[in-house]
Amino acid sequence: MKRSISYAQFQAQNRLLHLALLVGQMAIGVVFAVLGGQNADGPPSPELNELFVPLVPLTGLALVAGAIIAFRMLLSRASQKPSLADKLSTYRTALVTRWAIVEVAVLFALVAFFLTANTLFLYCAVAAVAIFAFFHPWPGRAETDLNLSQTEIDQLANVQTPTRGR
Repeated sequence: MKRSISYAQFQAQNRLLHLALLVGQMAIGVVFAVLGGQNADGPPSPELNELFVPLVPLTGLALVAGAIIAFRMLLSRASQKPSLADKLSTYRTALVTRWAIVEVAVLFALVAFFLTANTLFLYCAVAAVAIFAFFHPWPGRAETDLNLSQTEIDQLANVQTPTRGR
């Protein structure tokens, strides 16, 4: 069963989802920072550290670049949708996809820090969280990202975006 929500609710849900993901990353980061390096089997492996030193920053950069590319690809698909509701639905998919890819970079850096106790990886995680925070769904951003016409912007007050019902 599908139900509809207003554009204001759509924006509020996107902001809430982003905030929840951001808080989750920060909470995991705090836990890993407190527990990092407390390996019960002894000190962290130097070989593992050597492997992660180039891998974590390069993977993080590649994932952020991939998130931006995937977002733009999905935006181009959204602009081809016939209805405004379909455009907004595809826009949410693009947002969640971008956030998920950047979150992988955060979690990968945090796991590397947890396994090696190398603070470089903690700094990489903080940088990825900052990038994630930069991708906040600001008011008016959907209109700009989707390159909506003035007619479509005027329709936003009345559009009902489909969502999944329970």
